Amino acid sequence: MIGKESETLKREPAEKTQHRQEIAQTGIEKVMEYERKHGRNPTDMNISQSNHPGYDIESVEDSGKIRYIEVKALSDKWDSSNPVQLTKMEFETARKFKSEFWLYVVEYADDAERIKIYPIQNPAEKVNYYLFDHGWIDIAITDGSE
Repeated sequence: MIGKESETLKREPAEKTQHRQEIAQTGIEKVMEYERKHGRNPTDMNISQSNHPGYDIESVEDSGKIRYIEVKALSDKWDSSNPVQLTKMEFETARKFKSEFWLYVVEYADDAERIKIYPIQNPAEKVNYYLFDHGWIDIAITDGSE
């Protein structure tokens, strides 16, 4: 999906922004646990740089191979009414690192009973269409001046 950040997201209430940030951090922590459980050594890149551009975690295997991981955490089910999105920077990073880039979608991130982690390797290569959301209305030329 390709989108343009809507004004709605930019104007969301502070408590909603805080909740979204808490879910995101919980998702990162759960993915860090997942990586350790699978024998890798993860580093939270947001600790050294807030909102690290392009990805959230670097996870190193014993062989030295690195996974560049972007985490998208949800407090609910991941479905068509609750999609995840990559920013332009995240998508460009995915294209750059190719098979070393992973998108981890964490649904029910704050529910220990229902949490599910979906690791997706090389998501940029798997895209087969682009969906333009309603945020594009703001930049559409509609007055005939094109």
